[in-house]
Amino acid sequence: MDEAFWLVFLATHMGEDEAKTGWRLVKDVYCGLGNTVHWDWKRICSDPNGFRQWLKANKDVLQKNGRFGNHRKYESLLDEHTGKTIASYIDWIGPAHKHLHFIDGFCKGGETNPHILFDALYKSMEAVWRFGRTAKFDYLCMIGKLGLANIEPGHPYLQDATGPLEGARLLFGNGLSAKALNTRLWELGLHLDLYFGMQVLEDAICNWHKSPDNYISFLP
Repeated sequence: MDEAFWLVFLATHMGEDEAKTGWRLVKDVYCGLGNTVHWDWKRICSDPNGFRQWLKANKDVLQKNGRFGNHRKYESLLDEHTGKTIASYIDWIGPAHKHLHFIDGFCKGGETNPHILFDALYKSMEAVWRFGRTAKFDYLCMIGKLGLANIEPGHPYLQDATGPLEGARLLFGNGLSAKALNTRLWELGLHLDLYFGMQVLEDAICNWHKSPDNYISFLP
């Protein structure tokens, strides 16, 4: 389970470069460029400083072969970005390095509502360096979709969004606040009865606003 959480985080942080290199950057980092050091969850927790030194030594090779995805286009392999981000993620999970144990801490008092748990985790991810609105939303949504934790977004988290917020305003009107648009999309999701409706809607309006008069399939 911990390995699954870790891979989701690594994939979210680096993303898929759909145009050229795919998931190559994630693969090369995780497998240590195919050498004897594989940066699985156990190893990276036991030696985060060693990982940061390895990253610095191999940065040129890694960035030659792979690229960050569109959602992470402002990130880099510099220690101030990737090294510090991963170190802060390890700290966020806590000294036990057990993801489910960490999440159980948000369920004290018998709280099991997947929307409330998602929101609590989303807010707590402020502790993860350079993980903004999109990264937090993408990571937690994938955790829920994979069944690693019973969490689901109760609204599309439009505060601090760019494309999704513009799409929502195009759909419902420019005069509405992000909070009001969150409510409108939540109501639309209930009406449409979509599986994992908030991420579906968030993705849909983000892509739609780029070309509202000419349908372009999201799939390649």
